[in-house]
Amino acid sequence: DNAAMAICSELGHAGQQNWDSSGGWSIQTNYDIELDDVSCSTSSWSDCTYSDSHNCGHSEDVFLTCTSDQIEAIGFTLVDEQGRQITEANQRGLLLYNGGTVCDDSFTDNAASAICIELGHAGQQIWDSSGGWSIQTNYDIELDDVSCSTSSWSDCTYSDSHNCGHRSEDVFLTCTSVAQFALLDENGDEVTEGGRSSLLTWNGGTVCDDSFGDNSAEAICRLMGFTRAITWRSGLFFTTLQSGLDIKMDDVSCEDFVFEHCTYRTDAHNCGHGEDVFLTCSGTIQPDDSDETPTSPDPHPCPDPDPCPEPATCPAPSVPECPDHPTCPVCPDPVVCPDPVVCPDPVVCPDPVVCPDPVVC
Repeated sequence: DNAAMAICSELGHAGQQNWDSSGGWSIQTNYDIELDDVSCSTSSWSDCTYSDSHNCGHSEDVFLTCTSDQIEAIGFTLVDEQGRQITEANQRGLLLYNGGTVCDDSFTDNAASAICIELGHAGQQIWDSSGGWSIQTNYDIELDDVSCSTSSWSDCTYSDSHNCGHRSEDVFLTCTSVAQFALLDENGDEVTEGGRSSLLTWNGGTVCDDSFGDNSAEAICRLMGFTRAITWRSGLFFTTLQSGLDIKMDDVSCEDFVFEHCTYRTDAHNCGHGEDVFLTCSGTIQPDDSDETPTSPDPHPCPDPDPCPEPATCPAPSVPECPDHPTCPVCPDPVVCPDPVVCPDPVVCPDPVVCPDPVVC
C-alpha cells in the first residue's frame, strides 16, 4: 500500500484506493517490464527503492486505482477511510497536517476546536484516537504535542518531531457546522421564545462568565437563530438544574457579533456555578422547513365572512343559510317581520230581549 500511495501521490492524486495484479488485458504484452521490487517505507516516493531488472511475467503487472480528490498540500485536512478528502461537517475523518497524521500527545478539546475553525467549521463535535483504519500506515506522522490554551490556532503550540505510533495515537476528528448552544428554563426544557432570562448551555453544560461580554451575548443569540441579545447576567438562579450540569465552556471572548470570530476554551475552567451565564434573546427560533414542500397560496382568496345577523323570529319565509367557501358568502337581507294584525274592538251585543208573560185566555 505504501508503494501504491506514493505513486498515486506522484501522479497528483490524494492517494490510492486499491491495487491488484490480476492481469487479463491484451495490451499488456505490447509493453516491456521496466520496474520490479518496488518497496516504500512510507507514502513518499523519496522513501522507495526499486530495480530496473526483473524476473516477472505480465501476469504480475500492477493495476492501480487512485482516489480522485486532490488533498491540499499545506495545512490541515480530514480524509475518510479510503483517503478521500472530507469537506462537510459532521463526518468523522483522519486528521492530516501537511499530508501526515497528527499524534494525540497533549491534544485536547481546545486543539480540536481550533483545528475545526481553521478548516472553516464552527467548532469540534468530538475527537478520538482509537485508530483502526488501514490507510493510517500510508502516512508519516507530521505533528505531535499540539497544545492550545484557547480555541484559536494562534494560541497553540506543537512539535514536528514525534514519539508516536499510528495505531492508537493518530487523531480522528469530527467538526460541526453549528456550535451546540441552547437556552434552558428552570425545568431544563429548551427555550425557543425570546424575552426571558434563560440558562445558557453548550453541549449540555453551562457557560462561565469569564471574558463574557455584550459581543459574546449578541453572537450566541444570533447563532442560535434569535434576532439579537437583549441582556445577560450570571449567577445561581436555577440552583437544582445548574448543580446537576458540568461547566463546559469558559473564557468566551468575541471581537464582533460573528461566533466564528470568538475564542473560548472547552477543556478546562476555573469557575463555579455562581458564574453561569443567563441570556435573554429577542425573537423566536424558527424551525428549519427547508425539506418541506411549499404550498401554493390560493390565487383568489375569499375574505373571512362577516357573521350573519340572527334571523328574525316571525312567521315569515325562512332565511337561507350563508353558503360556504370557495364561493365568497353573501349574507341575505335581514327578514323584516310585518306589523302584527290589530284586531278591532269586540262587538258590544245589546241586552237580551225580555219576553212578556204569556197571555192567559
